[in-house]
Amino acid sequence: MALVSLSVAVSGDVQASCETLTESVHAEVTLGGVRYAATAGGLLIDDPSVGTPQVKSACDGLAGTYLQAIARDPRGALTLAIRGQGVWSFDPMDGGHERLLDDPRLQWPTALVWQGSHLWIGTVQDGLWRVDLSGRRPALSQPIWRFRKHRVTGLAIAPDGRLLVGRDLGGLWGVDDAGRSKRLLTGSVQGVEVLASQVVVDRGATRCQLAGRRRCLRIREATPVAARTGQLPSAHITSLVAHPDPSGTPRLWVGTFDQGVAFRGPDGQWHRVKARGEAPRLVNTLASDGQRLWVASATGAYVLEGGRWRRFGEQSGLPSDHVNALHLAGDEVWFATSQGVARFNGSHLRAWGVDEGLPYRIVYSIAVHGDRVLAGTAFGLGVFEGERWGHRRMGRSGLSDDWVNAVAFRADGVPLLGTYDAGVDQMRAEAITPVPGLDKVWVNPSGLVPVPALGGVFVATLGDGLWFWPDAGEARRLRPKEGLPSQDVTSVLLFEGSLFVGTRNGLARWTLGEDSVHLTW
Repeated sequence: MALVSLSVAVSGDVQASCETLTESVHAEVTLGGVRYAATAGGLLIDDPSVGTPQVKSACDGLAGTYLQAIARDPRGALTLAIRGQGVWSFDPMDGGHERLLDDPRLQWPTALVWQGSHLWIGTVQDGLWRVDLSGRRPALSQPIWRFRKHRVTGLAIAPDGRLLVGRDLGGLWGVDDAGRSKRLLTGSVQGVEVLASQVVVDRGATRCQLAGRRRCLRIREATPVAARTGQLPSAHITSLVAHPDPSGTPRLWVGTFDQGVAFRGPDGQWHRVKARGEAPRLVNTLASDGQRLWVASATGAYVLEGGRWRRFGEQSGLPSDHVNALHLAGDEVWFATSQGVARFNGSHLRAWGVDEGLPYRIVYSIAVHGDRVLAGTAFGLGVFEGERWGHRRMGRSGLSDDWVNAVAFRADGVPLLGTYDAGVDQMRAEAITPVPGLDKVWVNPSGLVPVPALGGVFVATLGDGLWFWPDAGEARRLRPKEGLPSQDVTSVLLFEGSLFVGTRNGLARWTLGEDSVHLTW
């Protein structure tokens, strides 16, 4: 596992740095003594004459961060398969890159290989494609009927010149010059490469060397080197919060999709907290009251206090062990679960479900302002007032969509509602209306983040990057082409003069200059 820090000038007064993880290498080539590797954290460039390996990602202008494959084209340039962004040509001399062919069927590539002037491209669902670059214009076709659809997981050229095609659970196939295909191996094939004139197949859990009669000889792998400590535990960031470390000093804490929580110490390294009890692993959201760290997770709600983890679940009175979000309101903690809402007052838990007035059982987000509580559900908005639940749905209420992923209150108390795929709404005097400029974004769960110190609300979106809506002004997208390792933003935190942005493929830090406090950059 490798931690990489990148720096890129976003503007004259803002610097962006990103952390990604490059432990997952999907393919690599060597060009002029320099190793180029396609990884989940970007394009890894290992030049012995430079020393420390460098990484290019979406943070500094690459079309995307998650690289599925890489190959060397006949001219000596590199061809990159970027998840969700198609196929690109990369010039190793100056770092420039351009889209090789703009076609929506190639948006989700999985593998690629050159065969003369033909580029073969495997995709997630649209099968195998061939790009012929021998003419004046690239010609796209699917000459092999068998592979016109479904997932392609690996491509390579065999020592005898045949095209090798991995088909996920459909085995490994060989294709001759006439386009005739023959199955060479059955079972799972997650990748294929040719090493020292031998065909090596990635079976998922193991690798093997292709032999005759549909046999594959298992390769005994060396014991993997243990991951170094001090690194981001996972690139899939789900939540950010400021909370004291064991010494009492406020630190940046991250919650991750599958590797629990960690905090950044004074040495700049990431540390796991040493505490008694069961620690959460599948983190949805974090919250801190300055003394206790609360965690909403897929296996319950957890609180870290006095060097000990304590867990709340169904046996504690929660409607469900699956806790999607939580909100701290004074001495109370509100929980959004997959079976309703609960409130903890320090000694007792009280729960509400559909029978008590919630619009739906699955609650994704919860927010509290005074005596008013909002609950975003998969089928409408829940509003809690006077110890009773009411709900709003599409129709007369004006709600743009019934799937409400995020709820929050602006600094002036105006309720905000973020929908799955119909933008952001605001509620004034019981009338719900779309927010101009934010009516088409896809909002992530708990993706509405008011930051009064910056005078507005951040909107974390599913694929549309990070947006900012000033209290007095129009909403707009921030840094659409650089400064983020992924446009799938999950969390935002203003901490120690920097804006930290969590994504599903890394963490970004934007250091704000004096002129950028109002985000006019």
